[in-house]
Amino acid sequence: MRIRKTSLLFGLSCLIVFGCIVLLLGKNKNLAGEDQNDVEDLEKKVKKLEQDLKRNYEIVQKIGKSVSDLLKESPIQNENVLKGTNVKQDLLKSDGKSVTNDCLFVEKPPLQPDVQMLNLYSKMKFDNPDGGVWKQGWDVQYDDGQFSAQNKLKVFVVPHSHNDPGWIKTFQKYYEDQTRHILNNMVRKVSEMDNRKFIWAEISYLDLWWKESDQESRDKLKQLVDNGQIEIVTGGWVMNDEANTHYYAMIEQLTTGHEWLKQKLGFSPRNGWAIDPFGYSSSMAYLLKRSGLENMVIQRVHYAVKKAMAAQKNLEFRWRQNWDRDGQTDMLCHMMPFYSYDVPHTCGPDPKICCQFDFRRLSSSGQSPIHCPWKAPPQPITNVNVEKRATLLLDQYRKKSTLYKTNVLLVQLGDDFRYDTATEFDQQFINYQKLFDYMNSRSDWNVEAQFGTLKDYFDSLRDNVAQSVERFPSLSGDFFTYADIDDHYWSGYYTTRPFYKQLDRVLESYVRSAEIIYSMTWSHLHRMSTVSERSRNWMSRMMALLSDARRHLGLFQHHDGITGTAKDHVVQDYAKMMQTGIQDSQTIIQQCAHFLLHPDQADLEPQLNTRHFLVDDEYSKPNELPLKTLIDLRNSKRIVFYNSLASERVQVVTLRVSHYNVEVLNEKSELIQVQVSPVFITSHQLSNEEFEISFIISVSPLGMSTYTIRKCVGTVQENTNLNVARVVVRDSRSIDSVVPFTVDVKERLDPFTLENSHLKASFDSNGLLSSISHGERETASVAIQFVHYGTRRGNQMMSGAYLFLPDGPAQVVEANAEENGVRIVEGSIRSQVVVTLPLIVHQVTLHRSPGIDGLHLDIDNLVNLSGQRNLEVAMRFVTNVNSGAAFYSDLNGLQMTRREKWEQLPLQAQFYPMPAMAYIEDSATRITLATKQPLGVASLSSGQLEVMLDRRLNQDDNRGLGQGILDNVVPTLNSFRLLVEPRIVTCKGSHGGRRPDGYPSLSAHRSLHDLLYPVHQLVADNDDSAKKLHDNFKPALSPSGSDIHVVNLRTGTQLPDDQAVEPSPSSVSLVLHRLGFDCCFPPSGLDSSADNNNNNNGEFSLDKLFPDYFGNRIRSMSLTSLQHQGPAIEKSFTIALRPMEIYTFELQP
Repeated sequence: MRIRKTSLLFGLSCLIVFGCIVLLLGKNKNLAGEDQNDVEDLEKKVKKLEQDLKRNYEIVQKIGKSVSDLLKESPIQNENVLKGTNVKQDLLKSDGKSVTNDCLFVEKPPLQPDVQMLNLYSKMKFDNPDGGVWKQGWDVQYDDGQFSAQNKLKVFVVPHSHNDPGWIKTFQKYYEDQTRHILNNMVRKVSEMDNRKFIWAEISYLDLWWKESDQESRDKLKQLVDNGQIEIVTGGWVMNDEANTHYYAMIEQLTTGHEWLKQKLGFSPRNGWAIDPFGYSSSMAYLLKRSGLENMVIQRVHYAVKKAMAAQKNLEFRWRQNWDRDGQTDMLCHMMPFYSYDVPHTCGPDPKICCQFDFRRLSSSGQSPIHCPWKAPPQPITNVNVEKRATLLLDQYRKKSTLYKTNVLLVQLGDDFRYDTATEFDQQFINYQKLFDYMNSRSDWNVEAQFGTLKDYFDSLRDNVAQSVERFPSLSGDFFTYADIDDHYWSGYYTTRPFYKQLDRVLESYVRSAEIIYSMTWSHLHRMSTVSERSRNWMSRMMALLSDARRHLGLFQHHDGITGTAKDHVVQDYAKMMQTGIQDSQTIIQQCAHFLLHPDQADLEPQLNTRHFLVDDEYSKPNELPLKTLIDLRNSKRIVFYNSLASERVQVVTLRVSHYNVEVLNEKSELIQVQVSPVFITSHQLSNEEFEISFIISVSPLGMSTYTIRKCVGTVQENTNLNVARVVVRDSRSIDSVVPFTVDVKERLDPFTLENSHLKASFDSNGLLSSISHGERETASVAIQFVHYGTRRGNQMMSGAYLFLPDGPAQVVEANAEENGVRIVEGSIRSQVVVTLPLIVHQVTLHRSPGIDGLHLDIDNLVNLSGQRNLEVAMRFVTNVNSGAAFYSDLNGLQMTRREKWEQLPLQAQFYPMPAMAYIEDSATRITLATKQPLGVASLSSGQLEVMLDRRLNQDDNRGLGQGILDNVVPTLNSFRLLVEPRIVTCKGSHGGRRPDGYPSLSAHRSLHDLLYPVHQLVADNDDSAKKLHDNFKPALSPSGSDIHVVNLRTGTQLPDDQAVEPSPSSVSLVLHRLGFDCCFPPSGLDSSADNNNNNNGEFSLDKLFPDYFGNRIRSMSLTSLQHQGPAIEKSFTIALRPMEIYTFELQP
């Protein structure tokens, strides 16, 4: 950490000393002619100067020591977070464009790990020979000599209960039926003996329990956590999915859980626990590391990968990010070796033996029976059988230990919703303690067995290697796509229930926007001399809404939520919560907007129940597409546009209005150009009551701008700022025109083009995209096809909610000129092509805009599989890009990773998660697809990119859900942005070789952010009242820079027991992501002003972004704001952020 002010002080002290010397010499330049007294006087002055120099040196030394102490105090000292005058010259010479350092970061290959998953996959056969009792492994043996009195086997048996916040039952129903009892019994039974341990993961359930528990039970839980008998692992609101989730929501659900833990239990998690997500993302390891966790445990990894890693004793490794250049992201990870996390698959390689030590299965338990399928039931441990039973169990422990590098062994003891009775606690604890006592009494067995937590295990593991975790191999990559047996690949859930996957992203956008504008309002109130009690109460009531919205979003990140793998009624329960979260966020946005735009805030008495604006579209039903807001123009309407991004937004907006002849005025009351387009009620009928208008807006970073829409008093011909769209329809039937449109109906279409100043898009005679060109650059062939898959037949396993098991390659959905309608709506601002195909209505939109939306094509597909049977539909891009076997998909919107088509794997294994983006490229062109909803993606041939759109399946796939996926009875909207970028010829970037890391362009980053976080339209309810408001709100002095994304601006929540939540009076968290980007693609369309058309080279100043908001001090925090990471610094300091890293800073409101 280097501080510019310290360097300044040092420089000033040197200047003072130098000035004294010059002054002294100047006064005594004729020394030879002076008398002795003058000489003596000079000697005194020299002596005094020496003393002053010494004192000044001591001061400088103290300053240096203070800086040194600051460096030592900060765990992020090596990240150059704070920059001073010793910044490298190439940074100081930044001209604001894609400067050399950013390019060098991408061009420089990442640090080579010991295990790279791409390399591992390339060497694996993925065969599945029968391994004996360990079906997917081998006959494990061990040498008795490896254990001794000096090298004992240390066994930590970790009791746990995996509680899904929704799956077969709803979240609330699970709690009422089972989880309440589990938590009550956990607190009561663990406290009975000091050697009993337990771990718990899901804070969402802990919150429900806390609310209804008495103080004595709460205190007892806190005591058990404090003394280490109960450990909270991960500490998230849920155990989130890692394939479909976006990193914003992953951070939010972690922060919500950690905030609860900090206030209720005073606890900070140190160990991660993810035993049930269906594959694992390295992004999650990174987020845990940045949140202050040190170790993690995972389970559901491809069985062949587990076997390969176990053979090399690499099941414990340092998980490193693909972009890592210096090993700072390493996270110690333990991978469980066997099929499942249940008791039969955790003690050792033989499930028949391990099942005999699941004492919940005792026939005498009096509980609902659970039998061992191997027909060898457990036996109660007695003095008679303890030696025999302990011998049998220890043999499994020893065999399992041979798969790891040390003699410290982790054994999980639990399953789904276990320990829901006091009887089970007694059965497990009492019988295992007898086994431990006997094992430990046998000095010749060289074993120490005990109950433990993850902390106990990892502390012992680190002690075993003398804290030198470098003994464990480094690994980079991820663990997708998961297969549990045979060729049963879990790639179906990447796409299952896409309607609700998109609803998740909509809620995420609203929560983020609400967070930011709420925090701006909270800071604005703190700027006022006094904050009225009414205003505080208003903010508290909004915080209650915001807190619930956060929790609704967090709950759906559960690995049976966003995955689409829950029962129908559970999905509806999630959807209702998400709908409520959207509506509450809209309330917060319009309330805060009204306050921030109000001219007399000091006297304003805000009313939460008053609706000042209608925000965007209406989400009236949780299982239907939103209703388009119709703006009634009987009177003029003021529309406030709110931009939640920290960069200026210049883009086309489209609104639905009641009249076609309109005028639009910007915030300066200047008339601007507007286009009117028809609204089609059906494919053959235009509405004469609703119309769409499109115009270009400009909104400052994190700001608001007001535009006014009014009816024109003259005719359409007299309205010189109005452009009427041209309509062409391919159809055999006539279509009646509606004023002011003329519809040109044709039986056949010739190929045609749509273009703007950036690109030209060509379409074939069926209205489907065929190519895209940029100026004089070579045209890229980009043809869109739609394809469909069936599922296997006969006695084979068939596709279901989790699994994708196709019956062969996809079949093309053929476009038919006679049956499939095409319509073209072309205008001066916005042009569209809409194609009606079997199952799909496909729409491509081109904007004529100087902003980022002028660089790409918007693609929207409305998919309707209602009534179909075992059908899966995909969109395929067929291009002339020579991409070979490789393509890139994102992990949680945080990073891009290389994928390859593996010849040794079946078709279903070639699909990967695409939460946000994918691209293919060659030496000349990159084609990027950004998505608004998570879906599955593949590249099955060179130059192809295939994205799944929806799936309807009639049967269960035998993974526990017990039903097919047949609730997609309404059309599902999938939205994308397609960006074709010519590569700078002489630029290398990350292309070339077999590097696992990839980086979007700055334009692609911005295009994705605009898609995920659209500008909000706030239509004034009362136009007379709205006219009194300010026309704009501009809190940011300058943009954050196109290379720095404001992930969140989140006001902390106070969670007093048995009282309403309140906003934190002292803490607002600013979360920043320094984007890694490929310099080989010109950053066009990022900002309207020339001086902002750039990146900041990672330099960030809170003072420049918020000169009038938030306090004068800023402090670095762990990602979820649990721990301080260094001293507070001044707001004016410039902060240097490393590429790809995420930072959290604590601000004062």
